[in-house]
Amino acid sequence: MALRKKEKFRRILEQKLDRLLLETISSAKDKDIQFGSLADAVDRATSELEINIGLALRGRKSDRILQIREALKRLNNGTYGTCEVCGENIAVRRLEVRPEATLCIHCKTQQEII
Repeated sequence: MALRKKEKFRRILEQKLDRLLLETISSAKDKDIQFGSLADAVDRATSELEINIGLALRGRKSDRILQIREALKRLNNGTYGTCEVCGENIAVRRLEVRPEATLCIHCKTQQEII
């Protein structure tokens, strides 16, 4: 992959990482709901559901942060854009959609079938 393309993907990945880190920090600052102050069981159940959804979303963001950091490492060590399964180049169009991708479209399709 050309140096210019690599730098383009580095900027994209760094911007995504910054955005996800900011979102994670701002969501962590949200105040927790005090269950004792809620009027009834329905309010408590709704609050618990909101908290569980928030935790799940944070978990997904953490996974994406790790994927992006790994992609940046691959950029640094020269393996970025190479499929981890077959060793072929990952199409630039795929990387434009999912810059942290580790599999070419063929291998990803095979993985999802299984």
